[in-house]
Amino acid sequence: MFDLSMMVAQSARQFPQKTALISGQQQWTYAELDAAITTVANRLRAQGLAPGQAVGLQLKNTPSFVITYYGVLRAGLVVVPFNPLAVEREVEHILAVAECRAAVVGEATAATIRAAAAGIEDFLLVVDSDPATESPPLEKGELNFAELLAPGPDTAEAPEPGRRADDDAVIIFTSGTTGRPKGAALSHFNLWMSCTTLNTRSNPTSDEIVLGCLPLFHVFGMSGILNIAMAWGVTLVLMRKPEAEGILDLVETHEVTRFSAVPTMLSDIVSAGAGGRDLSTVRRVTSGGSALRLELISQFEEIFPNAALLEGYGASETTSSICVNQSRQQRKIGSVGTPSWGTRMRITDKDGTVLPAGEDHIGELQVTGPTIFNGYVGDCEATEASFAGDWFRTGDLARIDEDGYVFIVGRLKELIIRAGYNVYPSEVEQTLQGHSGISQAVVVGLHDDRVGQEIAAVVVPHPGTTVTEDEIKDYARAQLSAYKCPRIVKVAGQLPHSTTGKVLRREVLNSFFS
Repeated sequence: MFDLSMMVAQSARQFPQKTALISGQQQWTYAELDAAITTVANRLRAQGLAPGQAVGLQLKNTPSFVITYYGVLRAGLVVVPFNPLAVEREVEHILAVAECRAAVVGEATAATIRAAAAGIEDFLLVVDSDPATESPPLEKGELNFAELLAPGPDTAEAPEPGRRADDDAVIIFTSGTTGRPKGAALSHFNLWMSCTTLNTRSNPTSDEIVLGCLPLFHVFGMSGILNIAMAWGVTLVLMRKPEAEGILDLVETHEVTRFSAVPTMLSDIVSAGAGGRDLSTVRRVTSGGSALRLELISQFEEIFPNAALLEGYGASETTSSICVNQSRQQRKIGSVGTPSWGTRMRITDKDGTVLPAGEDHIGELQVTGPTIFNGYVGDCEATEASFAGDWFRTGDLARIDEDGYVFIVGRLKELIIRAGYNVYPSEVEQTLQGHSGISQAVVVGLHDDRVGQEIAAVVVPHPGTTVTEDEIKDYARAQLSAYKCPRIVKVAGQLPHSTTGKVLRREVLNSFFS
């Protein structure tokens, strides 16, 4: 029998008095954290929940999230984390697909969950109080999270989880940027191997202080931050709301050594500036979610003088990062690095033919290895369509160079075909972002009767900077082949983003080109 929470128990045996979590003024040692996890596991089982049943988890980055996450796993249950900003319709979909029998949520979202779960018989709702509230208002049959944490004579020993390594541990819902979210099932083995493979690349030391500023309900925060920190037995500083000034303050206060972020977050940090803070303790920062601009890398490393900003790649279905640049010396700018241990990658054309390495060979990136998910819950058709044999079809367009470094070019579904020519939005976006006045750019294809698809761009200027549509078109013509240049340009104050910093292209189309 195996469950992922065993790695917390192992860290508790090795470092019982070491600080595991810091959240505001709260601190938890590994011994305290492990005991709380066992208590919650027993309390959940006492409520009649059986191994294999799913429990929704809708909390911000708090100790309650961490304790519940591992407590659910230790009870042999399946964690279903989702965004605290999710609305009733979205929550109803998640609860139904994952067949959740319970949920642990924050006080602010309890009403939404009640409504979404109204049709589920004997549904257990556990409500965690907001910091300013000692006891949240509850309805009949509901529990206060504090009740789950209350130790007793029957909560000291961990229950038998009754789970195997290849059983589902987490159902994590895709972002839904191209369709309705699907539930990707990750096994205990997937999650454990993600920690193991990242460990071989990250070279952690026992004195690491990790900042958790990405949302833990997302695979990047959950697998790439939370699980990693607990497996290493190091200190994790939790951040409820990731704001640039707050990140910089926490880095200085707690002498943070590493963290992960998305490019929009990194851009905000650069805009905020060091402000006289000592940020010298940071050694490594990992970026993912979208491409990094060369200018942003250099600006960021000026603020963090001892840090290497390293780009990586992963997805919900791959249990977070499966490809990363190892160090400043070994990285290739523009690349997401080389595959992690045990992961193999290949590029195929539209007919499934494997393409050789080289700059001219762009195709769909396919991957196989120990962190590839079990499939989409309740959707055999989507699962089958996402695999070519044992190879997961990422839907990303990429190339691999002769040294094995992977370069993401764009999404297969986002490829623009203009008058028979392939145009990769990411190339045009990177070019436009090279303009001194542009902070962000997104490029989309619009239907055109003559050329098939026309290229359109929306750009966001740097604060205090003014750019015109004609200026951007002229700049593009000087930098790109004519068929790649956007014929339609719009200037905007901001772009719509997901909670993890990805540009929501469907919303761009609806908002700017409906």
